[in-house]
Amino acid sequence: MDIPTRTIFRSWNWPNNENHRFSQRPTPNHISKVSFISPGRIYRSWNNLFQNGYVRRVIFMPSENAVRKSTAIIPNGTYEDFQEMRKKVDDYPFVETVHYGRIYATGGSFAEIMSPGKSVISMSLTDTSREDSVKISRLMSGKRNDSLVMLGPPDHEKAETENIRYIPILRELAYKSIYEVQISQISQRMGINLRTARRKIDRIISKKLVYAYPVLNQVSIKGFNLFILILGSQLGQQEFYNSLNEGVLGERYLLYLKSGNILSSLFYYENLQEMDHLIEEISKKWNDYLILTRFDTEARKP
Repeated sequence: MDIPTRTIFRSWNWPNNENHRFSQRPTPNHISKVSFISPGRIYRSWNNLFQNGYVRRVIFMPSENAVRKSTAIIPNGTYEDFQEMRKKVDDYPFVETVHYGRIYATGGSFAEIMSPGKSVISMSLTDTSREDSVKISRLMSGKRNDSLVMLGPPDHEKAETENIRYIPILRELAYKSIYEVQISQISQRMGINLRTARRKIDRIISKKLVYAYPVLNQVSIKGFNLFILILGSQLGQQEFYNSLNEGVLGERYLLYLKSGNILSSLFYYENLQEMDHLIEEISKKWNDYLILTRFDTEARKP
C-alpha cells in the first residue's frame, strides 16, 4: 500500500483530538494539507479507491454515546446469504450494518464458536432488546439459526441524558455521506439559521456522537491486502488506539473503532508471511480475537 492510500484510510479515524469540526472533514484537500502530501498524489489514490468500488461511501455513523448497539453473529453465513441480506438492510429500521468475512484465524472464546476457513456474517443493531434482535437477525438471514451469537452493549452503556437534545440534528447526519451533507440544507429543514446549525453540528462532532465510517468492499480490492481484527474486550477506544500503536501493529493498522463490546481494526500487509507475523503479535496482546479476510459491508441508507 502506498503512503497516500494509507494516509487516506487513517484520515477516516475522524473525529479526533486535532480535527473535530465539520470543516475538518477528511476531504482530499484537508488530507493533503495536514499530511504535507501533494494534492495530486492524494487525488490519484482517492479516485482509485472510490472509482473502483473499494470504498462504497463514507458515512456519519452514530456512536455509542448517542445510541445503544448490539451485535448479532451468524456463524457459517455464506456470501450468497450476505448478498440477500444487504438488500434488506433498509427494510428493518434497527439494522445499522451487515458484514461478511472469511475466517482466517481465531483465539480464545471466538475459537469455541468459529473455525478458520469458514465464513461469518455479523450485524449491528440499535436500540433493540435481545429478543427483538434475535427475531430481526433471523428475518434478515431468512432462516432459523440456533447458533446465533448475540453480543449486547455493556450494562452501563446508555446514551447520556444531556445528549438527547442533539437527537433532531443527529438524525439529519446519521448514515449520510460525510461529503454530501450540506449545512445550509439542514438549517433550512430545521428552521434555524446557518450559524446555529453549524455550531450544533460541530458540537455533535466534537462530542463524538458521530464518526466517519467507510463502507468497504474488500472482495473487489486489488493491489493491496487487508484483514480485519475483531476483539471481545472491555478496553476503551483510547486504550485500544494506544495498544494498536505499539510495535509492528502501529505500522500496519489503518482504522479502529469500538462498537458495544466489540473492538475492531483494519490492517494491511504485503504478503502472507507478514500477515502471520502480525497475527502472532495480536495473539500475544489479546486472548479473544477473530481475523477476517475477503470481507464486504453494507450500511443502511439515511
